[in-house]
Amino acid sequence: MSVLGRKARRDIGRRRWQYLTIAATVSIGVMLFSASYDAYLNLETSYNHTYDRLVFADLTITGGDTAGFAAQAETRAGVTAVSVRRQADIPIRVDGDHKLLGRIVELPGGGQPAVNQVDILRGSFPSPGGPAAVLVERHMADHFELEPGADVELLTSGRWTRFEVAGVVASPEYIWPARSRQDILTTPDDFGVIFAPSSVVDETAGTAATQALVRFDPDGRPARLMDELRADAAAARASAIEPRADQPSHAALQEDVAGLGELSFLFPMLFLGAASMATFVLLGRVVRSQRPQIATLVANGLSTRQVMVHYLGEGILVTGTAGVVGVALGVPLGRLVTGLYTDAISVPDTVTRFHYSTVVIGLALAASAGVVATAAPAIAAARVAPGEALRGLAPTGRGGRSAIERLVPPVGRLPARWRMVLRGIGRNRRRSLSTGMGVVLALTLILASWGMIDTVDILVDRQFDQIERQDA
Repeated sequence: MSVLGRKARRDIGRRRWQYLTIAATVSIGVMLFSASYDAYLNLETSYNHTYDRLVFADLTITGGDTAGFAAQAETRAGVTAVSVRRQADIPIRVDGDHKLLGRIVELPGGGQPAVNQVDILRGSFPSPGGPAAVLVERHMADHFELEPGADVELLTSGRWTRFEVAGVVASPEYIWPARSRQDILTTPDDFGVIFAPSSVVDETAGTAATQALVRFDPDGRPARLMDELRADAAAARASAIEPRADQPSHAALQEDVAGLGELSFLFPMLFLGAASMATFVLLGRVVRSQRPQIATLVANGLSTRQVMVHYLGEGILVTGTAGVVGVALGVPLGRLVTGLYTDAISVPDTVTRFHYSTVVIGLALAASAGVVATAAPAIAAARVAPGEALRGLAPTGRGGRSAIERLVPPVGRLPARWRMVLRGIGRNRRRSLSTGMGVVLALTLILASWGMIDTVDILVDRQFDQIERQDA
């Protein structure tokens, strides 16, 4: 091992607890980034996998000549599937007394539709030759503990009609069970979805709206095709044109995922910023204490470049090693977070993959924190003049009152020990500033977390205690 290599090892060993603290902070920051960014990528993949598997519509039109629009859409290049169905919002009664305004969605032909298919979780599709039965969307079924064989009642043709639950399903339209873009925050007590054969929808007394659903070829030219289909929908006098981006469930999930993507950088940056400040302060102190040794090395032929690379490498070695540990812990944690997240909001598919971008960005962030923190001390070490350094550090200025003593004269009459503390702050402004910034970063992290918790509490209170004040 070279002389500088042994020196670096001994320097780190002598200050091992300080360096371990810095390494732990960097590891936490990189781990948070790896976990949250990997979860962000995995969630996108999970949603898209569900959308592809269940043929989620790229465009939905409501009203007008839907049959003519569907026939025209099938002739368009780039369209892979088209389906026509009916949908209505009708009262639903569960357990004989709980009523809610739910939604009934037609299953054309009583089986799996060509677009917006459903995933059977429990039970089966209604039997074509059996009694009238329906499928219940999983959020409603889980809330009311509905299983195959249970009953629900629908208000059809002015009377309550009882139907058997044939199965519990998941739908790409209701991964997030939103009634509309204006009513995103719904509860299972107020909104539920039922999928039913055409014979059941026929009893909705003509309140059902007809819809045409179109699925695109992902390898085609979706932007151009969307424009063509919008023109066709306008010609068919459609009352509503809803691309996938505006579909309530998809829009809510995308906003949530986008927020997770932003947080995946925000919180790790706070940890890495705090670690950078600590590394800067520590290495600055090391350089100042080792000025005579640096001068001796330079006087014996060591180049200023070698001195700078030595101290730069000392910081990068610590943060880089911590980055490797952070990535190693963060990637498995990201898979765990993905599973917990998809389970919490009932995403049908959980897809986790290894993303090289997470590893590369995580290691780059750790190395960057080391470079930023050690650049100034390393340059300062390289600029040490041997003759001046060997004379030692001697104050060149003169003592005097601190700024706060001049602004607030009574402070000057404090005991000497307190005046020494106040004057010590201004004697090393760089150290005082870096310490203050470290405290600010720590407080920012705490206040940001508290702010998020308070925001959710306020949001729920405003939505369900101030806006939706009805009890029935």
